[in-house]
Amino acid sequence: GTQQSSLAALREASDTSYFKDDKGLWVKLVASNTGAAAGPARGPAAPTGLQVSRHIQVSSAR
Repeated sequence: GTQQSSLAALREASDTSYFKDDKGLWVKLVASNTGAAAGPARGPAAPTGLQVSRHIQVSSAR
């Protein structure tokens, strides 16, 4: 996704984006509605999955 400069910018984003500050990480996931067609009376097709990862920085300063 695209990094945004503020929460307001994240709210206005039209593509998958994120905003990070010293308090946390906020992510806006935008999915296109171009997946497989839903069957009769089954509603919209659900996404097949979502992968999330967290990277941490380890310092070896002594």
